[in-house]
Amino acid sequence: MDRSIFKEIKYEDLSMSPGYSLEDASMILYSQSERDFREECRRFAISELAPLTKELHETKSRMVKKDRPPKELRNALQQGCLKIAKSMAEKGYAGLIFPKELGGSGRTATELSIMLEEFSAEAYGGTGFHDNTMFGAVPVWKFGTPEQKERFLKPAIRGEAISAIAITEPQAGSDTARIKTMAIKDGDYYVLNGIKRFITNGGIAHYLTIFVITDPNVHPHKGMSAFILPTDSPGFSVEKSYELMGDRLIDNSYLTLEDCRIPRELLLGEEGQGFQIMMNELDMERIVICSGCIGAARKAYEIAVEFAAKREQFKRPIYQFEGISFKIAEMYTKIEASRLLTLRAARMIDAGYPASKETAAARIMAS
Repeated sequence: MDRSIFKEIKYEDLSMSPGYSLEDASMILYSQSERDFREECRRFAISELAPLTKELHETKSRMVKKDRPPKELRNALQQGCLKIAKSMAEKGYAGLIFPKELGGSGRTATELSIMLEEFSAEAYGGTGFHDNTMFGAVPVWKFGTPEQKERFLKPAIRGEAISAIAITEPQAGSDTARIKTMAIKDGDYYVLNGIKRFITNGGIAHYLTIFVITDPNVHPHKGMSAFILPTDSPGFSVEKSYELMGDRLIDNSYLTLEDCRIPRELLLGEEGQGFQIMMNELDMERIVICSGCIGAARKAYEIAVEFAAKREQFKRPIYQFEGISFKIAEMYTKIEASRLLTLRAARMIDAGYPASKETAAARIMAS
């Protein structure tokens, strides 16, 4: 057999510039300043974020192989994430959308989507690290008191603390009305009891923004409240962490609260305002998730396209075969559709419009 018709291609042979698939669309979709910001984020992701992510991945892999205790593994993950958060904070990325007077960069939801696409393309997991200053911190920014912002939000923006948001329970996912975790008022304190499951960064966070029922006698949407819960509070426990298929560096945990007693000043907003606080946060959360998915998918697409152009079978590149070209075309279409839906939702948020439907549609497509 004439083996010269088979041209072997390795990953190391792929050399197209990162983000090349976005160049044409970028000219129309984004302003010059947004394109410049994308380049800035890409350089940071390649030069700083990717090496730190690789280092943390290797640390976790070694510890898993040695069967280290879960708490020790979570501590190592926390320290690695803080190292990354500090690097992001020094560039103003950790607090990208928060106001400058709080220590943030005062940028837009559109720029957030740009940044996280680039971070995810070069170091998947980079978006999860940004959860540190997003999921749990946005509600503190929007509804917290000055004292709460000083104590919880500013350290997260500086890359010194990890936050998380705790909504999901065994029987309550998207159906938040089924939340069962309770908070009972006891003088100047609240006593929390319940379970939270699949909580991103729950096992490594310094504090949670947690949603619980404070009035079981009304509809949960009216009887739900939000609290800031320091994870060193007595009665709070991390029962286990789950291994995820893609986000290998993101802690995802099963949490329990047993007579967890916290002071009244950790109530976020007003009692009964929890559902409103949750809905306000979800739009921005979905932008984060969508952008991460788009970045990871774009990188896979770019690798596939270049490989298909260089890999030869039967004296021609394999992209010329319909079975391959159809797959590439479908990948491109889904990625571009996801980016357009996400961009529309981000632009609406920036313009001050409600965008719950638009962010939900983008998340369905992108994820």
